[in-house]
Amino acid sequence: MESSIVSVDCFDTGVSSIWDLQRQERVQYGTVKASSVENFFKSQEQMQGHYASFYETMNFADNQVESLQEGLERVKESFGKPAGA
Repeated sequence: MESSIVSVDCFDTGVSSIWDLQRQERVQYGTVKASSVENFFKSQEQMQGHYASFYETMNFADNQVESLQEGLERVKESFGKPAGA
C-alpha cells in the first residue's frame, strides 16, 4: 500500500482539504519515496499540472520516508506517542 503522509493533530490545524494543507505552514506532509503518489506529484510538476506546487514542498528530504511504516511512526511521534504504541 502506498500513501502520502500527514503528521500533526489535524483537529487543531483547520486543515480540511488538500488546498488548506498547502496554504498552511504547521502541518508537514510528504510521500513515500518512489511511490505512485510521489510519481503523480512529480509528473504534475513536470507538466505544470494542477497539483504542481505540492511536489515542490514534498520534494525536501525530511518530507519523504522510505516506507509506509516509517511514515506511520512519524505520525505517531507527532502526536507524542511512542513509535510502537
